[in-house]
Amino acid sequence: MRDISKVFQGLYNAQKANQDTKDHLIKLWGHEVLRVFHDRLISIADQNLLKSILNEQLTLHFQVDYKESCTTKLDDGTDVDAVFVDFLQGDDNNNYEEVSNFEALRKRLNDSLTKYN
Repeated sequence: MRDISKVFQGLYNAQKANQDTKDHLIKLWGHEVLRVFHDRLISIADQNLLKSILNEQLTLHFQVDYKESCTTKLDDGTDVDAVFVDFLQGDDNNNYEEVSNFEALRKRLNDSLTKYN
């Protein structure tokens, strides 16, 4: 039960203004499920099985596909799992938002690491 509550805790971190549509909420839910369960799996086969189960549930309950609803398209055309963070705009801004620019995320993480060291 603790793990399931972590998924809902992540959903509650989002501000309503940023997650105001069904599509946004589904993408955030997919992200939270992956962070809570997928990140613990070490086998690629198990990770793929979890994503297929996630896809089945999305299709069954929301009539959407995982690849269309829970991924972010990069500039080069590839799809990656959606990522949400609350530190992209700065330390004082707790706006839980989707990362659409991974280069900006990389820069923010490197700056934070440099500041830490």
